[in-house]
Parts: sequence; C-alpha cells; structure tokens
Amino acid sequence: MNYKNDHNIALEVLLAVRTELAQEIDEKLIHQCFEIQYKHQFNQSREQSSSAMERLIDAAIPDNIEAEGRNS
Repeated sequence: MNYKNDHNIALEVLLAVRTELAQEIDEKLIHQCFEIQYKHQFNQSREQSSSAMERLIDAAIPDNIEAEGRNS
C-alpha cells in the first residue's frame, strides 16, 4: 500500500466511527487530530504530538460549549 491509500483508509475509519458513535464531534476536529498524529507518528518524543493535540482540543472545547448553549 502507498501513503495515500493508507492515509485515506485510516481517516475513513475514524470518520465512520465518528458517524456511528460521536456525531456531536466536529468532522473538522477529527481531520485535524488525525493530521497531528500522522505528522508526529515516527517522532521518538511524544511531546510534540501531545502539545499539538492539547492546543487543538483546548481551542475546540469553547467552540463546542458555545454551540451547545445556542442549541439549548
């Protein structure tokens, strides 16, 4: 398999699981999380990946809370 096929299959699986189990999670967030993990998957240090994921999630949480408040 080549990079493009592996990349697409893994992302497709994540998006399918999101559709089945967690529709409230923004699809864009799934893409962003996947890209961070893919980018840092071969780094020996997990700090870059962890820091990037933490920043992404921290930025996404207020957006989700505000959106839920408007929908209530």
